[in-house]
Amino acid sequence: MPILNKIFFAFMVIAFSGSSNAALITTNGSNVSFTYDDSLLGLFGPASVSGNSLIFAPTNFSASSTISSPFDFTNSSFTVTINSLGNYINKISLVESGNYIKLGGSADVTASGTLTTTDLTNTLTSISNITPTVVPFATTDFQNPVGNWEAKANENVLNSFSVLANINNILGTQKFQTSDYALINKLSVSLTATTVTAVPLPQAVWLFGAGLMGLLSFSKRKNLL
Repeated sequence: MPILNKIFFAFMVIAFSGSSNAALITTNGSNVSFTYDDSLLGLFGPASVSGNSLIFAPTNFSASSTISSPFDFTNSSFTVTINSLGNYINKISLVESGNYIKLGGSADVTASGTLTTTDLTNTLTSISNITPTVVPFATTDFQNPVGNWEAKANENVLNSFSVLANINNILGTQKFQTSDYALINKLSVSLTATTVTAVPLPQAVWLFGAGLMGLLSFSKRKNLL
């Protein structure tokens, strides 16, 4: 086999094997579609769609502090492109929840992260939209020894038909006493796109505008005479 053919064959094998590991998934909601790489879901797990929400139910997204590991941090991120199916996208919302355990006075838990959005529709016309905006989580307090937690983030988008959204999550635990214990789980993630329809101007407004232009034109002609 000639050398060029061998090189070409090797290139095709590498390209095919690389593409076989990645698969873009597109699922439609009520007014938007979600497109993402199912090989890059990380700790979020399989996704489903309900209405205009992309929903995850993680089963292994947790951090825990034990005798052998007093400090633990778990991180995972996910990126998805949200495309409109007709209406404007004007808001991206993120709600996450889970539970936690803090046993002992030195045990502590934390949930943090960011929601980053990039307006793909207006990046060519507005330089300010090229820089993504980042919204930190607003989380509940971890005051009780055992309980549930919730984190929220909202990002407004101006009349977009396509938005790139990235979720970055961190769960952490710590303790300073050997007998203490800390655990935090992420059990639910919901990414929602809010859409609005373009509101046409009422017919009366158009008639008023046409009449006003007519009066201005008549007044101008009269002054010329």
